Amino acid sequence: MPATVLLTVAVAGCGGSSSGSSAPLDPATSSSSGASSTRTEAATTVAGSTWTPYDVDVVPFEERTGLDSYVGDCHVEEDVENPQLAERVRCSEAHNLEIVGLLPEFDGVTLTEEVQSTFGAKCLAAYDEVVGLPFAELPYVFVFAGRTLSGTSTIEGPVRCGLGTRNGAILRGSTLDQDPRDVIGDWTLVQQIPAGTCFELETQNNAGLPQPCAAGALLALGTVEIEDGAYPGVDPLRARREAECPGLVDAAATSAGVTVDPAGVSGTILTDLEWLAGMREITCDVPVA
Repeated sequence: MPATVLLTVAVAGCGGSSSGSSAPLDPATSSSSGASSTRTEAATTVAGSTWTPYDVDVVPFEERTGLDSYVGDCHVEEDVENPQLAERVRCSEAHNLEIVGLLPEFDGVTLTEEVQSTFGAKCLAAYDEVVGLPFAELPYVFVFAGRTLSGTSTIEGPVRCGLGTRNGAILRGSTLDQDPRDVIGDWTLVQQIPAGTCFELETQNNAGLPQPCAAGALLALGTVEIEDGAYPGVDPLRARREAECPGLVDAAATSAGVTVDPAGVSGTILTDLEWLAGMREITCDVPVA
């Protein structure tokens, strides 16, 4: 029986950043998913961005078997960043993970740090092909999962590219045939929350849920744009946040008409995966007193 090995990249978090990749990801290694897909003519515009649904060739739910993974599989995972992929559910049911891409080219490959460093770029390309909307615009986390042969570091079968959330089974519907922003409901990418708006984070630090400006809420202060180029690294990005976010406090607090705790200024910084996806904005926030 093959064992499960976790291959995961986490998104930026308030007060810090984490990434499961061992090195900045190389966009030159990107490739498409194994699913064939064609664009339809329909399109939906949300928050200024256009999502175009795809007709994707998927195996009917009733015909999916065993431990095999399929594009369009949905799962309820106790820990979305340590997925077991043991039982699939219909995507119309509440879930927290959907498989949006498969990378069969890793079957039989020895798992090394260099191999792991390619998963991010390849899964981003697979996701863009199947879902048709940039990951950089969405309040999700990416999870890469695969299985290795027992007692070895040889990958068996495809690497799975998963789109999920740390905030529990809040997803309803499939990102293959619905706008991903509708599937996750009112949760919003923190970079898209306007300055002067209050929100909560729960456990997924790149997604905010707007709420009234009461004590304990976070007040969005705005964003700091980082110059294009090579990925700067966590420490330089954190230094930029600490240098520039405090200067945004007064204007946002005045706009919202709230009292805040300036000592609590924080925000998000970017992981190498987010940088590869095209994100260039640090976010700033502060607790409402």
